Amino acid sequence: MTKRKTITAFLICFILFLSVDVSFAKTKITKLTSKYLIGEYTQNVVWKTVVVNDIAYLAAVEGGLVILDISDQSSPHLLGTYKEDNSDILDVFVENGIAYIADANNGFEIIDVSNPESPTLLGSYNTGSARQIYVSNGIAFVHNWYGNLDLIDISNPSAPTLLGSVDAGNQPGGIYVSGNYAYVGDNEDGGRGFQIIDISDPSSPSVLGQTGGCCSPLMYYKGFFYIDLCGEINKVDVSNPSSPTITAIFHGMGSSGEPFTVYDDKLYYYTQRSDGLVGIWVIDLLSSKATELYKVGGMQQIQFSNGAMYLSYITGLEIYDLKPASISALSRDTCAPGSKLTVNGKKFGADAGKVIVKQGSKNYECTIISWSNYKIVLKLSKSLKSGKASIRVIKSTGLKSENNKTINIKK
Repeated sequence: MTKRKTITAFLICFILFLSVDVSFAKTKITKLTSKYLIGEYTQNVVWKTVVVNDIAYLAAVEGGLVILDISDQSSPHLLGTYKEDNSDILDVFVENGIAYIADANNGFEIIDVSNPESPTLLGSYNTGSARQIYVSNGIAFVHNWYGNLDLIDISNPSAPTLLGSVDAGNQPGGIYVSGNYAYVGDNEDGGRGFQIIDISDPSSPSVLGQTGGCCSPLMYYKGFFYIDLCGEINKVDVSNPSSPTITAIFHGMGSSGEPFTVYDDKLYYYTQRSDGLVGIWVIDLLSSKATELYKVGGMQQIQFSNGAMYLSYITGLEIYDLKPASISALSRDTCAPGSKLTVNGKKFGADAGKVIVKQGSKNYECTIISWSNYKIVLKLSKSLKSGKASIRVIKSTGLKSENNKTINIKK
């Protein structure tokens, strides 16, 4: 890792520790192909996707707020759309049947999505060119292009009112709020970087400190922040907000603003490295090793939900399952139609999917008795005929197992 520039501290002291390089030894390189793709939806420019249960909310810029049914991840379909003539929606936050959106042309808007097929405007506040949004304890935090971080009272959704504002930099780079503090990124070159803002008095928020530089995005995970400072991923301990510590963990060799997320103790970071290894790097946060590289083109956002990875592109939404199930053994090689069978293996997932027995050109779905990540107990279809058949697992995400097993059916 090349030594990073010294982080400038204002008002409070940011203590910097430089880590050793992430190990790239034995990094597995995988190309994201149709093998892993379980579903997609074409939409011109998807800037951000938020998944709540079986619904995906897309901040689709000029396409407005697009709401999809993803109960079947292999076949997302449109439920409804909220759009104005000059919509430029760049961010969305969903809570309790309400979507809070940042619109670069219309400011902050509150949309009732309790009926996703007919989203309706509840209220709005003209913040200017809204870019990012976070909602906490009845307050919307809206960071505007070339403007302030606005704190807006949303206790009455039909009449949101401004509580207070603070200058948080010109290029919004992420927002997270916890307790009396807002953690905000500024991605402008030579800007404010990662900031800690005291919001204990919403009418008078104040910046406690900042790293300087360019910061985007930022992610909170298990008590720590993971932030991109000028193309380098850093871990920030804010347990003492007056004296946070920063540890550099991965040098992406790219620029700040590339998407990343943290999921299952791994950091998924898209970067365009100068050595040509472009894609989503998977960094194990426990071992500090790069375990995998998924070769894929540039995207706007990476998110995990329902056991799948959602990638937001300028061409739409793609849904991937990165963990195909694998069948190791069956409890019996020969079974009668309608009899019980146990399928052993790994990566079946926590949620029940399907088990299909193929015999000739026909597929027979089994009845699931119990399902775990390593074992499935099922009952075979009574319609099966005598002869050989193959059995395959389909995860709840829709991804088929990487192998099948042969079984003999004997009446």
